[in-house]
Amino acid sequence: YDSDIDKAKKLIKQIGLDSCKIDNDGDYFCTFRISDTRTQGVMIYSKPIEAFGIARRRISAVGYASGGPLSASDAAALLQANSTYNFGAWEVQQSGSKTMAVLASWIPVNATTEQLTEIVALVAMGADLIEAAKTGKDEY
Repeated sequence: YDSDIDKAKKLIKQIGLDSCKIDNDGDYFCTFRISDTRTQGVMIYSKPIEAFGIARRRISAVGYASGGPLSASDAAALLQANSTYNFGAWEVQQSGSKTMAVLASWIPVNATTEQLTEIVALVAMGADLIEAAKTGKDEY
């Protein structure tokens, strides 16, 4: 497990995400600069998950949160957006009383620095687009 954290740390340094915090599980919460006025928080999970013999690392970002369940139109819009992505998908997650729309992707743990950079950028920009459209804020 420690070697997974070390590998993640090395990759994160290589892609230039300096403003990262590490949680108790060894996962990274990094800030990705979208523009001069917008940023997006991205989670890069250290511990890989294995499926079908492929060890993968999760990358995710919150797009927005609602005070209760998502509306049917919001849920349908996220599902429709999923059909246009080739790198990840929107998920709905609960955090206390909030329902969060989270854009997530999985990449092989042996992904190159360039591949990780691209996935982090795609997830961050996708989540930020929804956040800007839904809230007009730069909260996440």
